[in-house]
Amino acid sequence: WSGRYYRDGLYTLPDEPDRRAIAEKELKDRIVQRVRDNNDWALSVVSQQNNMSCFCGIDPVLMDEEVLVAEVEDKTKRGALGVKMVPLDLMIRGNDPRLWPVYEYCQSKGIPLLAETSGRPGANGHPTYFGEALKEFPRLKIIFAHFGHDPNFGQGADAEVVELANTYEGVFADV
Repeated sequence: WSGRYYRDGLYTLPDEPDRRAIAEKELKDRIVQRVRDNNDWALSVVSQQNNMSCFCGIDPVLMDEEVLVAEVEDKTKRGALGVKMVPLDLMIRGNDPRLWPVYEYCQSKGIPLLAETSGRPGANGHPTYFGEALKEFPRLKIIFAHFGHDPNFGQGADAEVVELANTYEGVFADV
């Protein structure tokens, strides 16, 4: 929930512009470190439990391209099976250009990306937003968590997942 931590943290920043800029950078750095720490914790648990696995979390809003790719590379080399993102929390959509470096890296290495999805009106995790990325990265493996999670089963986002899966070989869903 790095997005929520960031948005909530913004309320506590000083009003004076120079102090605010410094405090905002410290807030971003602290949250990025928390994401990394959570990923490290997950890998430590997985290393002790043969029946568990993990996907590493990312935050393309607070992490720049270099940090994003380095985090994915490090964590997948150390045992993470893929990458997870939660568009609702991050307040971004699957076609956000800040995700392109992650998509490119994951496609080049065959690493799957798990995205929380929702078909609720206005939801950032709407599966259709990933269509543009899949056109650009046709070998990208995306797992749509909750199969689109639409309030109208078979008519909305879950139907979009099926359409994307019929169009792109690397589209999967979990339920």
